[in-house]
Amino acid sequence: MRFLITTHADPRFMPRTFIDPDEIVAGPYYNNVKKDGRIRFMGTPGGEILFKDTWDRIPEGQKPDVLLVHADVTCGCLPVGLPSGLPRFLLVGDTHHMDAPISKMLRYALQERFNAVFVWNRNVAHFFKEAGIPHVFWMPGLIMGVPPVPVQDKRRVELAFFGQAGKYHPRRIRLLDAIKESGIPLFSRPMPRLMGLERFAGSLMAFNASLNGEINMRIFEASSTGAMILTDRLSPQHGLEKFYKDGESMVSYGSEAELVEKARYYIKHPQEAMQIGLRGKEVYEKHFTTQARRDAFMAIVQGGAANPDFLLADEPRCRLKPAASEAELKALFTRIAFYEWLQELHRVDERLSVDVITAASAPLFVSDICDLYRLDIRLKGPALQMRKELEPVFKAFGAQVQCDSPELSGGTVLLADAQSLDEPAVMALVGKKYSAVFMARMDEASRPACDKVFADIGMVPSQKVPGLYENA
Repeated sequence: MRFLITTHADPRFMPRTFIDPDEIVAGPYYNNVKKDGRIRFMGTPGGEILFKDTWDRIPEGQKPDVLLVHADVTCGCLPVGLPSGLPRFLLVGDTHHMDAPISKMLRYALQERFNAVFVWNRNVAHFFKEAGIPHVFWMPGLIMGVPPVPVQDKRRVELAFFGQAGKYHPRRIRLLDAIKESGIPLFSRPMPRLMGLERFAGSLMAFNASLNGEINMRIFEASSTGAMILTDRLSPQHGLEKFYKDGESMVSYGSEAELVEKARYYIKHPQEAMQIGLRGKEVYEKHFTTQARRDAFMAIVQGGAANPDFLLADEPRCRLKPAASEAELKALFTRIAFYEWLQELHRVDERLSVDVITAASAPLFVSDICDLYRLDIRLKGPALQMRKELEPVFKAFGAQVQCDSPELSGGTVLLADAQSLDEPAVMALVGKKYSAVFMARMDEASRPACDKVFADIGMVPSQKVPGLYENA
């Protein structure tokens, strides 16, 4: 089986070999390189590229049997015009930050009709399934390997970190500052990946804070070296604890105070930390080495005995009925746009809240947003009155929802619908208490009335999210 892989990634940070040493890897960060007379790497333009231009450069005897497209929201290398008859698989990278990260990849997947889609972030798999893509799989970290480094027997009693801590990582900066202020021994410095791995390999613990509640590569980098992972707690929908168990093969925290408390404890109990680190290394070696990733991927592609965790059979949102019409697909993209907007707030803010007063649309919207770990979802008003009917649905989706007092308490977002316009008591409080209001199921007929009512209380429609109104 001959592979052609297109990727937006820089080979300094991602592997040069994805599946097979004889594959062809093409992308804007690669030069044209031959090995033993065969094409090994190909340079391409960035952005959207015509697949035919790349295909025609490959000699007949080296034409691929399978195409893998590695892509993310940056759209740094998107081949279009894929020919019928060529099996193709989409490997979806980051979907947890930047502008419309899920929508862009979903539209691309629908346009080019991939045989299957592999998502790095498990929590977004259901959107692809709901859009009508039948074969969607989860593979944390995709097929991105970690370079091996020698593990040191004697470890520095410190919490080590390497990586980015700039403007896109406000929460990570806050957490690092909290560690520094606590006096806990901390090594924190940007450095090349290999040097960072070597530091982990000689440190007792590795600090991790996801950019936005996702499983990132630092989980695998740390565990590959045997350092104990101290990482932020994620929602169950992300699937981290399907492999790494809290307190056994990693340690998680949910706040600055808990981070400092646990770091202090394991600094004082290094043997416990070392045992957790060793168990984390066992998890890595079983599931996430370069070879283990390749085997898992090929098992799915070739229809073999795949790891059931990657098949998403236990993700209830993946069992939702796919969109059956253009109208239903449009409604799905509206839900995604709301999720992407809220997800971006989640990246920056420590806590968010959504008060739900619309009962009819609550289950779908709540099921979408329930994987944002630092989000409080609270039932109010009409939704609270239907608590008995709604709670089993929320439980089935794995959503944690608070049944609060009926009064609007204010916060980040109010989830309402057009019927709320007929409740003056509700609307009188909206503009004073909430940063934004999302009108679920708002159609074109109700839009003018919504625009007027919200304009009167100083709120304007979002330019990106249909049905969302924000304070002017």
